[in-house]
Amino acid sequence: MSIVSREDRLPFVTAHMATYIRVRRHELGLSLDQLAERCGSSKSHVWALERRQSKNPTLWLILSLCDGLQCSLNSLIGADVSQPMFSEQEMALVDAHRRIFLASGPTFNPDIPNDKSSPPQDHVRGGELLATIKEFARWHHLNEMTIAAGKTPSDSEIDFEAMAWNRITRALKSEGSTDE
Repeated sequence: MSIVSREDRLPFVTAHMATYIRVRRHELGLSLDQLAERCGSSKSHVWALERRQSKNPTLWLILSLCDGLQCSLNSLIGADVSQPMFSEQEMALVDAHRRIFLASGPTFNPDIPNDKSSPPQDHVRGGELLATIKEFARWHHLNEMTIAAGKTPSDSEIDFEAMAWNRITRALKSEGSTDE
């Protein structure tokens, strides 16, 4: 079996999985062959995962490993899958959002249905930016999931993500919030 060398997109997950697979396999008293058989994979692939040589395994294999190792997905990858993992770029957007809303002060709360005060101008701009950040995050997540499934996002899906990102960077530049 040849293992395709790819960039390790989440090295902390790969490192955790390698250790977890080896330790859990030993806890269960399983050989590489036995675990591979349980997972419907090859011994060499399981061995490569334990040695961090196989990067970005398929979802099918990950779920099979969970079943074979009698563990949860959270345990196998070492992260809470119910919580999003943000890139540095995405965290920069969250920080920009927080700066804009902190500047608007507590005078207006859009979550209170009967709040009659008018929103400060910064809050309106912040609300528009927040909507754009959410739009970008939605398209980005959709495209990442499409890629993770081994497919290629459509041109329009890529364009929507890019347009949202461009609107965000223009808005932040006009506020003097970025160094680009």
